[in-house]
Amino acid sequence: MRTNRFFQSFIAAALIVPALLPATYFGNPALSRLESDGVVLPASKWASLRIGYMSDWNYRQRYNEEFHIAGTPNPSSYAKFTTNAATLTLNVKNWLDLNGIVGSSQMQIDHDVYTKRQLVWGAGAKLIIFHTQSIYISLDYKYVSSLQKPIYLVSEGHAYNVVSSFKMETTEQQAALGIAYKIKMLSPYLCASYIYSKIDPKPRSVFVRHPTYDVTAESITSSVIGRRRWGMAFGATIVGGNKGSVTVESRFINQNALNVSGEIRF
Repeated sequence: MRTNRFFQSFIAAALIVPALLPATYFGNPALSRLESDGVVLPASKWASLRIGYMSDWNYRQRYNEEFHIAGTPNPSSYAKFTTNAATLTLNVKNWLDLNGIVGSSQMQIDHDVYTKRQLVWGAGAKLIIFHTQSIYISLDYKYVSSLQKPIYLVSEGHAYNVVSSFKMETTEQQAALGIAYKIKMLSPYLCASYIYSKIDPKPRSVFVRHPTYDVTAESITSSVIGRRRWGMAFGATIVGGNKGSVTVESRFINQNALNVSGEIRF
């Protein structure tokens, strides 16, 4: 009984810390107008299609319990998340981008919780609200979601296997106001960002097995949200022949992350 109680206490402590949500990038505020020619089809005044690929490394983000009881501890945890995804963008009249993202992601919470790669998907839009010959201002919104399944939990060098159908439904909404400046083939940019991220355990309870004893324990989990919502991002885009681009972006405060993406206009 003593071992079982310790085991349950450890699992409860490990799982009330949140899973880091699958994140994506904001991108250059001027992307709707940076690529003006198509690789296959001639330039269109009405619509165009861009296909790309992105890798995102979210290496630090804080979360707390969504419903906190006053007077009780509410510890935060740090987590890491990697995402690789294909991107598809429909551009309308060089003003509006409609985005779709499909790929895979993997999570690590401190050195305690690990998941295998899971499907991640997202959708969003970017609208240029003002521009001159070299300055661009836009609004951006994205929604990202994934079902993360922990493989095992680690404590004192032991891996505790998850034996139930426990998953973590993660959702993230991102909004940004950005400004970009174009200098020939280079376009640096800066964004003020807002990120609301949440995780809901499904179901609320999870069963795990001790690695050396034939013992199974149950723990009850709760939903968590990101601790900081406001932040910033900056990056730069290199445009090649007005038909493709490569962008490097960093995010700070609400997330500490690095993103590399590239795309080609058809």
